[in-house]
Amino acid sequence: MEPTLPLPPKQPPIALATRRLRITTLRGPLLVSIGLVALVVHQSLIWRAGVMVMPQDVALGYFTIGSLALLSAVIFYRLPAHAGAELSGR
Repeated sequence: MEPTLPLPPKQPPIALATRRLRITTLRGPLLVSIGLVALVVHQSLIWRAGVMVMPQDVALGYFTIGSLALLSAVIFYRLPAHAGAELSGR
């Protein structure tokens, strides 16, 4: 009797793998944003010596994330038109 080789693991369909990649790619920046908002809210509580989170604490966190998004938009706008072309295959 000949020894049998183990079968290779099944590969997920391309659509499923692509969807998983998108979710994984978005998870990192999303978690960084949530962490930054939590840090700003915590610092806001410390600055005003508060015990409870107030609406102005959360608004400051959203303002911080919005400011960083605007800053990144300016940076992306300044990139050359062909930046990243080799990654997209164009």
